[in-house]
Amino acid sequence: MNGFTFARYRIRISPLEEMYLPDFKGSTFRGGFGGVFRRIVCVAPRESCASCMVEDKCAYRFVFETSGAPDSLSATYDNAPRPFVFEPPETTRNRFAPGEAIEFHMTLFGRAVEYLPYFLLVFHALGEQGLGRGRARYDILNAVSIGADGTESQVYDGKSRRVTQNTQVLSLEKFWADEPESLEQISLLLLTPVRIKFNGNLVERLEFHILVRNLLRRLTMLYAFQEAACPQIPYADVLEAARRVSIKSSDVRWYDWERYSSRQDTRMKLGGIVGNISYQGEIGEFIPLLRFGEIAHIGKSTTFGLGKYRIIM
Repeated sequence: MNGFTFARYRIRISPLEEMYLPDFKGSTFRGGFGGVFRRIVCVAPRESCASCMVEDKCAYRFVFETSGAPDSLSATYDNAPRPFVFEPPETTRNRFAPGEAIEFHMTLFGRAVEYLPYFLLVFHALGEQGLGRGRARYDILNAVSIGADGTESQVYDGKSRRVTQNTQVLSLEKFWADEPESLEQISLLLLTPVRIKFNGNLVERLEFHILVRNLLRRLTMLYAFQEAACPQIPYADVLEAARRVSIKSSDVRWYDWERYSSRQDTRMKLGGIVGNISYQGEIGEFIPLLRFGEIAHIGKSTTFGLGKYRIIM
């Protein structure tokens, strides 16, 4: 995984009028983002990305129609993972007053870090368009890059509307170092709905090997489509070891969540499991992979903020 990088950001916005947001705010921050992105950057809106003469240089194509995986993986995985994750505010508050600060987080993977100005430009346009019920407008106050040790550096100032080159780019190797070699128990707090399919069905009992399968798949796809190379992972050995880790306790429930898709003109059910689950066994060697999952999320619809969890040791 040498060379695979990512960057984490915190973005602060402030409503210009009363803003009403749903309990889970992922659809609000992600919904419409792709349409605004394309409207801003697309030079040939009536053409498909595949037939556009500038497809190889287009920011929209790279972010939303990602291609470039090795042939050995392209045949296996039809859909490339979007190289970003939004983490909406965790609060269930619905009303926000004018002038109040609202924070959310964003992670960009691989080459997507270079496209930060486009993301900020789209968030600015969304602020002019408005969010939530009643389309409340907002300003971007600032955006900061978050380092591995939690240090922050400003990458965008809302007053001057200037983007600076202060991103703290993080390396995946960091998560393979300084981790415990021996660990026999761990808990995961599933903060947002986790939607994982195994054998064609949505999982309600998250066995450890299923979790590891999903993390390996996500890591492989992100790496392959961003680096155009196949990662060298002993998948069979890893999964065999994962099957020896068992569930110690599970206190999870199904959380139903819906969003309206304007592109498909339909309401989509995106429920998943939330709660706490504990595992026992030889877990130490899996900690780097689990750390990666804390950042990249797991399961489906991660760009909306689904699949977020926190490790509890």
